Amino acid sequence: ILHLDSAMLMDGKLYAAHSNYPQWPMTSSIEIFDAETMAHIGTHRFGIRWGSLTWADWHDGHWWMTFANYDRLLGPGKTPYGHKANTVMVKFTKDYRPVQTWTLPKTILDRFEDMTNSGGSWGPDGYLYLTGHDPAELYRMRLPKAGSVLELVDIIPMNIRGQGIAWDRSQPGVIYGIIRATAKERAEGGGHKVTVFRLVEKP
Repeated sequence: ILHLDSAMLMDGKLYAAHSNYPQWPMTSSIEIFDAETMAHIGTHRFGIRWGSLTWADWHDGHWWMTFANYDRLLGPGKTPYGHKANTVMVKFTKDYRPVQTWTLPKTILDRFEDMTNSGGSWGPDGYLYLTGHDPAELYRMRLPKAGSVLELVDIIPMNIRGQGIAWDRSQPGVIYGIIRATAKERAEGGGHKVTVFRLVEKP
C-alpha cells in the first residue's frame, strides 16, 4: 500500500482508492478492507491506464471513480505528472468494466492550480460533489446531456482543505470533509481534523 487517497463504506466493507503517487508510471487499484477489523480482504487492479485513482463511490448501480493527472512537476526530469487536463471520471459496472468517461471543465481545473480533483461523492439530491486538493470549496456537478465534459452547477464554500469528502447515507444532507494539517501544524502537535456540514438540497 503506497498512497490511499479516500474511501467509501458499503455493506461492511471499506473501498479505498489507491495509487502509487508520485511514482511513474502511474498505477491504481481499489483496496478493500473489512470495516470492523480493518483486515485487507480484496483488491482490484487497474494497472497503467487512466492515472492516479483519488476517489470511488457507488451510485445508481455503478462504480464512479476519478483518475487524477497533475500539472505538478515531479520526477528527475521535472515534468508535469500526467497533465491535469487528462483527469477523467470513469463509470464502471459492478465488476469494474468501464462504461463511460468524462473530463472536468476548465472552470474548476483552473482553480486546482497544479493539482486536480481529490474527492468525490454523489449527494442525496442527485448531484455529484467534487473537491480539489487544497481549495476550501465544494463543486456541485452534473452529467452533461451531450458531450463528455462534466457541468459545473455551483461552487459552495466549505471549511475544508480539499481532499476527500463523503455524504453520510444514514443522515441525508450531512457531508464530511477534512482539514489536512500543514507540516508546521503537525510539528507543533496538531493533527488532521474531520469537519461535518449539513447542506440544503438545491431545488
